[in-house]
Amino acid sequence: MGSCFGSRYSRRFENSEDYNTSPLNFLGGEGFKLDKCPLDKIALAYCGEKDDFFKVDGLKCTDEDQAKKIYTETFGYVKAALEKLLKEFGEDPADHKKGNVGGKYTPEDAIGQLKKVLEEFKEASGIEIEGEKKEEAAEGEEEKKDDTEMEGGDDMMEDGAMMMEMMDEVVKEDPYKDDSLDSYKGFENLPGLFLRTSTVYPYFGDLIKTNLLKHEFGFNDDKQDNMDFAGAAALLSVAVQAAESAETEVFFAGFAGEEDFLSLKELIEAKGELVFPGLVGGFDTKEQAIANSVKFEEGNLQKLLPVVYSIKTKAVKAVAVKQFVSRMHAKIESAEISEDGPTVVKLVANEPEKILTIAEYKEDLANPAAEEKEEEKKEEEKMEEMMEEEKMDEMME
Repeated sequence: MGSCFGSRYSRRFENSEDYNTSPLNFLGGEGFKLDKCPLDKIALAYCGEKDDFFKVDGLKCTDEDQAKKIYTETFGYVKAALEKLLKEFGEDPADHKKGNVGGKYTPEDAIGQLKKVLEEFKEASGIEIEGEKKEEAAEGEEEKKDDTEMEGGDDMMEDGAMMMEMMDEVVKEDPYKDDSLDSYKGFENLPGLFLRTSTVYPYFGDLIKTNLLKHEFGFNDDKQDNMDFAGAAALLSVAVQAAESAETEVFFAGFAGEEDFLSLKELIEAKGELVFPGLVGGFDTKEQAIANSVKFEEGNLQKLLPVVYSIKTKAVKAVAVKQFVSRMHAKIESAEISEDGPTVVKLVANEPEKILTIAEYKEDLANPAAEEKEEEKKEEEKMEEMMEEEKMDEMME
C-alpha cells in the first residue's frame, strides 16, 4: 500500500475523520493493496502483536483485569473528549446550538451523547474508577443547589412538561428503545456495553471508528501512534467476530465522500475486493437501513453521496435490531450507480481462505515476493481454466 502527495489515497486519508463517512469507509481502490491482516490494525497495535491477547467468549469478557483496564482507559478518553467539547463550545447550553462537530453533529448532540455514555458506563459496568466517586458527590451537590434555585415558577413547569412530551415522541421513534441497559451489567458484558453505547450514541462510535481508520490508512506510510479508544475498538472487533453466527442478509446505508465514491466506482467496474475495517452495523431491510442513516445538513466537510450495500454474511444481532459484522471482507457482485440518489451495491462475502495468526501475518509482510508468487500461480491456474473452457466450447460447436 503506497501513497504520494495529492493522490486519491492521501485525500481519502485526510478525509477519514469525517463522521458522516467513517461508519462505512472501506479499504480498496487506488493506492490500496489489501493484505491478510487477521485483526484491525489498531487492535494489532494494542495487543502488542500477540495472538490470543483478547480474552472473550462471544460478546462476553472472560478476564476481569483486562476488562477493567480497557474500561478505565475508555472512560478516560470519553471524559477527555467531553471536556474538549466544553472547552471549545463553552459550558452554557445556549452556545451548544451553534456550529458543528465533525461535519455531522451539533455541539448540543455531541456533548449530550458523551454525557449519556458516561452515565451508562457508571450504571452498568460495575467497575469503579479511583477519584470518580468524589467528583460525582460534588456534581450531586451542584445539582441540589440548581434544583433549589428552580423551585416555584409554574411557567417553567409547563415548559418542562411540554419538553417531556417532545422527548416521548423521540423515544417512540427510537429503533433501540427495546434495548435494556440491565442486560449489559457487569464486567463480563463490557463488549456488549460498548456495542450499545457506540450505537445508541453514535458520536462515541464515530470517535472510535475515525481513529481506527487512521491506523488502517496510515499503517505503512505514516504509522499512527494515537491510541485513543484503541482498547474499545479492539475489544469490539474481536468480540463481534467471535460472536458472529449464521449467515443472514444485511443492509448497510450511509455516505461516501467524493474521493471514496471515485474508488468505489473503480471497484464496481472491476468487480473488485474491499474490506470494511472495524465494525459495520446494518439492518434486516433496505428501508430500515436508509431510515436510520443520518447526516448533518450544514457544515459538511466534503461532498457526500448516499450508498446502500447489501450482503449475505455472518453477523451478530445486538442492540435490539441491528446486525453487526467485524472487519468485513467483500467482493462487488453488481451495482446501480447514481450521482443524486443512493448508489446500491450488492456484495458477496470474500473471507480469506485461511485466517492467519499474527506471526504468520508478520512473516507474510516480510516476504512479499512469496505472496506475489502465490497470486501469479492463481492467475495462471485461472487462465488455464479459461483456456480449457474455450476448448470445450470449440469441441461442442
